[in-house]
Parts: sequence; structure tokens; C-alpha cells
Amino acid sequence: MGQIHRDDHHRRPSDDSSDESHDLDQSTNYPELEFAPSFRAFAKQRAELLAFLRPLPKAAWSRSAMVTGAGRPRDRTVLEYARWLANHERTHVKQIARIVSG
Repeated sequence: MGQIHRDDHHRRPSDDSSDESHDLDQSTNYPELEFAPSFRAFAKQRAELLAFLRPLPKAAWSRSAMVTGAGRPRDRTVLEYARWLANHERTHVKQIARIVSG
């Protein structure tokens, strides 16, 4: 979703993130990172993303981009990708809650 910031409104944007199919334990170094700084960075990135998305006019939510990098390329609107990202991250929030609660 971060790549959507680069859209210059004159071309069809593309998001080449490949996080959809990642097994976080095997393809990242997340388990080795300290939690607090990582969580602060995540929270900052999400705050910036929300600050970008909140003022979008209604028509902008239906703009589409080709999302590539995880499986076959998919055409998604801003709204579809935002919903996907929220659902994806909800899973991680539940995982963190389970870990913290022991």
C-alpha cells in the first residue's frame, strides 16, 4: 500500500510488494528484531498511511493498480487493497496479543 504514495495521477500505479505469500518466520528476520523499535516503526508507517488515506476523495478509493510480486498480478482498487491490508494485519495483531498474554 505504501507504493500508492508514488502515484502521480498520470499513469497506472503498480505495487510490487510481495508480502502476501511470506511466511514471516522463514523469509524475514522479524523474529530476530527487538519488538519495541519494530512496533514503533510499524505504528509510524501505519499512521502515515492513514494520514494519506483519510483525506482521499471518494473517487480515489475506486482507482486501481496492478499488484504484483506474490503470485499472479492482480488489479485492485485502493479500497480493495486497504481492506486486504487491514484483514491481513488483524491476523498479526491477534498473534501479538496471544504472545503478550502468554
